[in-house]
Amino acid sequence: MMKKILKLAMLILLYGELEAIPPINIFRPSDRLLIPLIPLGTSFQLTVGYEGSFHAKAFQDDCDACDNISNAGCTTSSQRPNVLQIYQDKQNFLAGLKGFESTCPIGQLSQLFNINDENGLQGLFVPSGCFKVPLNLLISARYYLKYNLSLALHMQVLSMELTDVKWRRIGFNEDDNIDANIINFVQDISGLNIGGWKKTGFGDIVLQGLWIQDFPQRKRLISNVQPQFRLGINIPTGLKQDENRILAFPFGNDGSWGIQLGGGLSLDSWYGFRAGFDAEFLFLFGNTKDRRIKTECNQTDLLFLTKLPAFREFGLGQQFNVYFEKFIYGLGFGVDY
Repeated sequence: MMKKILKLAMLILLYGELEAIPPINIFRPSDRLLIPLIPLGTSFQLTVGYEGSFHAKAFQDDCDACDNISNAGCTTSSQRPNVLQIYQDKQNFLAGLKGFESTCPIGQLSQLFNINDENGLQGLFVPSGCFKVPLNLLISARYYLKYNLSLALHMQVLSMELTDVKWRRIGFNEDDNIDANIINFVQDISGLNIGGWKKTGFGDIVLQGLWIQDFPQRKRLISNVQPQFRLGINIPTGLKQDENRILAFPFGNDGSWGIQLGGGLSLDSWYGFRAGFDAEFLFLFGNTKDRRIKTECNQTDLLFLTKLPAFREFGLGQQFNVYFEKFIYGLGFGVDY
């Protein structure tokens, strides 16, 4: 009878800020960096990791908004503005009202404003807010089989929140009550909540098979060569994107099934060093759900007021890693790019 070993490893991953949104640049429990070493005689292994981010910013190659709101704008290109400016540094409410029939409520609302298309300054707001991921709990259970094979189940529990949302008006007449209440008008008519939110739930589950084998070498510089191959299925158990709230990211791949294919090569040295590379590809099948879409070319991405069934083709996701690690008395230190 095989000896059962239960191993609990706590991995603390604290990051000062989140970048590259969307998708959110956070760890997944199936990432190569989180695959543990295999202790001798192990048949079952449980790994638990934690990641938290409390100071998220966006990134733009070119940002032309400059203001005095903290983190709301930037002064030079390639700086990091506020997270609500990931798509554009200003949001256009009046452009959001365009593209509708004059008989519908949104079309009737657009007639209340004297829209000067040549002006380009009316209906503009600069948004700002604080986006946090206080909890990203990564759980992996792995069962080791014969012939260097293992079967793993990866899941995660996430908590995200958007707080301190502010919309600073520019290009409006301060004395015009209609202009001043446009945010409430838009929310009431479209059902789009442009304030803060908080949600907690499960992410997608990944069922993954792994083959990994050691090939010892009789060389002082390279003591072992370790190739690996991974094949997984992404099961859409995570919360989907909330289309009625701004920046309410999904806790997974927004309801899509996927196939994961990955592999890599590690080289060990007698001096306790390890270096290698890894590549992973994720093919997501498209799906149809109610999504907010653009109805006019000048509309900004946080203010899509039309929601209808739409098919999304995700395409092929790619992730490449190069890493260097050093092990001292059972502790590992490494750089992963």
